[in-house]
Amino acid sequence: MEFEKAAEAFRRKELELDFATITIAQCTETEPVTYTGPGYFRQDASGKLEVKCYAATTPQMGIAAFNRQMRSSSGSLYGEDDHYRTSAIDHAGHEWEASPSLLGSSISFVTDASVMTLAPRRFIRRLGWRDSASRLRLEFFGQRERNWTALFGAHDIEYSEGQRLALTIERGADEAVVVTASSQGGLPASLEMRLVEALQFVLSLDLHVDISDSAGDGKRTAELRATGTRPSRINPYPPLNTRSPGNTAPIITLLQHYLRYALAAPIADAWHPCSAHLAHARQASANSLEAWEVGLSVAVEGIANLIPAEVPSETVDYGTLRKELTAWLGERSYPETLVNRIGGMLGGLEMVRPKDRMMGLVNRGAVSKNDIAAWVRVRNTAVHTRQITTSDLEDNELQRRFDQLHRVYRLMHGMVFHLIGYSGPYSNYAERGFPEAAFPMVADPAASAGAPV
Repeated sequence: MEFEKAAEAFRRKELELDFATITIAQCTETEPVTYTGPGYFRQDASGKLEVKCYAATTPQMGIAAFNRQMRSSSGSLYGEDDHYRTSAIDHAGHEWEASPSLLGSSISFVTDASVMTLAPRRFIRRLGWRDSASRLRLEFFGQRERNWTALFGAHDIEYSEGQRLALTIERGADEAVVVTASSQGGLPASLEMRLVEALQFVLSLDLHVDISDSAGDGKRTAELRATGTRPSRINPYPPLNTRSPGNTAPIITLLQHYLRYALAAPIADAWHPCSAHLAHARQASANSLEAWEVGLSVAVEGIANLIPAEVPSETVDYGTLRKELTAWLGERSYPETLVNRIGGMLGGLEMVRPKDRMMGLVNRGAVSKNDIAAWVRVRNTAVHTRQITTSDLEDNELQRRFDQLHRVYRLMHGMVFHLIGYSGPYSNYAERGFPEAAFPMVADPAASAGAPV
């Protein structure tokens, strides 16, 4: 089956590919266990992928497979040699692959045959590519188009100094959104991950890539990916309203800044730490109000720790002070538990608190002292539990808690804007109605980088 037809069937959750021969090989360097036989690649109604192979086996192979399945112990992780790669050639001569996954088997010693099943995360096709340009095409199923309104169109993005790519975001079939990035000079190896992170930031949504199609250097690799877990309820708080077509220019600028920031991460095969914290904040909003408060405040603390700490004006060597003071206490025969406790308290002087990092941004107009104070209240109330009373359920009290949460969102976005170097309009969640405002904010001249909240 041609890939385009397979992709169309995949969109309808009707994909089924029959193969005369499927090869399942163990993921190991030396003497991998291999099974071959006819079978199929298919997709069930929920979007999950399945491989089934009717393989011929010998009694020895069957016993060895049974022993491998039984050797695992409770609580242990699966190793590389517990996973199996799958490859097959369809009737038109096209080669397909399935990503490594665990193997399930039903072995018949009577017929010397077995049914091998796997649940891979993706099906892969490798094709030729004649165009001189490099291209990445991502398709997201089940999207509400209104959330993407400001992003639709063709855009020119500078993702690194002097490096640009053509980015097109358009409506696909059946509520899908298609994002295509191309460049004549090649694309970064981690572009897909970083581009998804940037899109998740500006949309404030969790995104799952259903079809990934990358091409360059004469090669093309297309992947059909299993349906990811989609939360049923996420409260989107995008940094700027993406449903307004008038916000296209600043939204794309925001996307560009975040993409550049994420691509500069030293770790190429894992999420950027800022993206991970933002994901925690998004997912927390799908839970109870208390879990939302805890998740959001902890995520904000994580983002604050990404802000470089300002060099203190003091010249005190806190490390030396702690060592000398604890030594002095020890010489005077104070209890060891007391000496250790005082040493631990003094050790905090060597650390820069998240709140101190936030306060360093106040006089730059990146964050507000009132927003920092709201974060402190949300965090302390959520983390330090207490007895719930009927007054906590009154409308005014609930509104106050929501207002504080909204202030924390402005604080979080302000810190991210500072990290990525963005300036321009943003959605001001600290005010009722969420009006647009300009970033940086008007700095508080009375604020001091070291002033307490």
